[in-house]
Amino acid sequence: MRGFEGALLEVGPGETLTTLARQHLPRETTTPVFASLRRSETRGSDAAFLLNTAGRLWLAGVSLDWRGFHAGWQRRRLPLPTYPFERRRYWIEVQQERREADQPEHLEENDFSIPSLSRPQLDNEYVAPTNEVEQVIAGIWHELLGIDRIGIHDDFFSLGGHSLMATQLVSEVREVFEIDLPLHKFFEAATVSGLAVTVEDILIEKVKGLTDEEVQNLLS
Repeated sequence: MRGFEGALLEVGPGETLTTLARQHLPRETTTPVFASLRRSETRGSDAAFLLNTAGRLWLAGVSLDWRGFHAGWQRRRLPLPTYPFERRRYWIEVQQERREADQPEHLEENDFSIPSLSRPQLDNEYVAPTNEVEQVIAGIWHELLGIDRIGIHDDFFSLGGHSLMATQLVSEVREVFEIDLPLHKFFEAATVSGLAVTVEDILIEKVKGLTDEEVQNLLS
């Protein structure tokens, strides 16, 4: 993939090839990777997903056939309100990209742990866990996926996860937090932050049904 200039677009349902491409692209590459259709377990409009992909391709510098794209559409001119042009200048400071976390200079003599994989190229930036529940869930993801620096907005399936691994993940979360977590709840929000909100809601409902003595025993 070195030296490739352009964008990769997966044609067809799902994001299997998109995920594989992101995992195998060099870390220093800037090649954008997009899916044309959403995954079956992801809720939303297929048309909205496709339009969003088309917009992102255009932003990435891809030349689109807009005449063909709009062929057969009946559009109407919509008048919009006018606004005064105020001659004010606004500056946006240039932000430097965050570097990968420093790797340890040496390993312990008896350290036989499997090295973590680098975080693949994703559409969203890395955001670290903000509370203990997110930290625990991110740790479980790390153990299953073998990927370092998992952000709270990273999509489980974009990181290389699949349905069988999702079942294993939910089972691990159930055991750690001692809750009854339905599998479909994970597919509704397959991110660390989304799963953390679900876990917190279940824990709150669980505490509501306990007596004061049971709550004290749980806290201790």
